[in-house]
Amino acid sequence: MSEPHASVYGRLLDARVTCCGRVSIIVRENTRLVRYDVRKNILTTAAPLRFARAIAGDDLGTPYIAVGDGTTQPSPSDTALENELGRWVAAREAAGGATRLTTLIAPLELVGETLAEAGVFWDGAGAGAGSGILMARTLINPPIDKTAQMSVQIIWEWGFVVE
Repeated sequence: MSEPHASVYGRLLDARVTCCGRVSIIVRENTRLVRYDVRKNILTTAAPLRFARAIAGDDLGTPYIAVGDGTTQPSPSDTALENELGRWVAAREAAGGATRLTTLIAPLELVGETLAEAGVFWDGAGAGAGSGILMARTLINPPIDKTAQMSVQIIWEWGFVVE
């Protein structure tokens, strides 16, 4: 069975069903909120069928959220971040008709790095770069110059909408 095509911003399947995703990036410095971005993301061509399986209860393993310093525009054909710097286990929870993945980059992690891209890896993902299937990717614009006083929370949400 071939997987359905996911176009820009996750529109897919047929004229009646759409898979939508969005990502929130929350930056705190010394516990003070300094940035809160909410943006659409690009779902990869591998994502729709796997998202549907996850919502139906199939076990896709542990999801991870990764960040990198790549600046190339996301595309549905992406299979990896441009230059992955690190990844973290994502907490998973149901949020109404959507699914939410959340992770936190602690103040002492990735100090001195520039965070310019983020992605969700699942279905065979592990702690190491290059493992699992890239499900979604977004650019962080403007990039975040990570300091030792800064925490970065990333919240990814997706769901299906019947039109």
